[in-house]
Amino acid sequence: MVKRILMFVLVAAMLSLTSCEIVEVIDHDLIIQEETTAPQTEYEPWGYWYSSQSLGAIEFVKDSSTAKLYSLVAGYYEYDIVEEAAYTYDGGGTFTVTSGDTSLTFTFDKYANTLTVSNTVYTHTDTAPTKHTVYPYPVYADMDMDTYLAVGDIDFASLIIPILEGAKFEIAQAFYGSQSAIPVAEGIERAAQSGDYVNVDYCGYLDGVAFDGGKAEDVDLFISDYQNGYIPGFTDGIIGHTVGETFDVNVTFPENYGATDLAGKAVVFTMTL
Repeated sequence: MVKRILMFVLVAAMLSLTSCEIVEVIDHDLIIQEETTAPQTEYEPWGYWYSSQSLGAIEFVKDSSTAKLYSLVAGYYEYDIVEEAAYTYDGGGTFTVTSGDTSLTFTFDKYANTLTVSNTVYTHTDTAPTKHTVYPYPVYADMDMDTYLAVGDIDFASLIIPILEGAKFEIAQAFYGSQSAIPVAEGIERAAQSGDYVNVDYCGYLDGVAFDGGKAEDVDLFISDYQNGYIPGFTDGIIGHTVGETFDVNVTFPENYGATDLAGKAVVFTMTL
């Protein structure tokens, strides 16, 4: 009985083994390949480079020994000066730029696509800087002022005259270097008008008595509200008078004027143009 049971178990085991499915075959000779990354992009050093730090741009031309240096206008990718300088390239990432007695070493990173000199980083750009527009001052000395309209002859109904007159005055000062250097026109016979630049002597009177600080001679004035430092109406009072004439100009000091004895007071300035 025992033998039969053992035989049954053995046969059952053999039947069970023959009915098993193959789940996996292991190949011990299989070679596992490691993952590889794509090679980094390598850039060329030629073309235009720009740095907002130095407000400059530089151009390296391939197969040339000359670089162009652009001095840029602040806030613009526009140049006002362009110079040429000699350069050498070692082929490994180092440019040496020489201008006169000055040499600079630029280091090119072909993977980051940057150019560095003295901690200033330049980035590559496809466009060259453009020439900055320059508007030169007119040559006032060569102009015949009698052929131009005076400010007082033009209707500026919708404009602020003091701003226009002030701009003209400041341009003249910039051209000649200072207010005192603006040339004086002699022999003018017409009456003074708004926008004129004149010379006067004056003395101020309060209730018929000259007051301190109210007298001056050989004073250059611009007839306009733009002229700072004078009581409103002071320069306007010159309008209509001619060279050599002596006349009175009535004005009132502002209520908040610094000298309390004159604040809010009506005074008379006697002037000679």
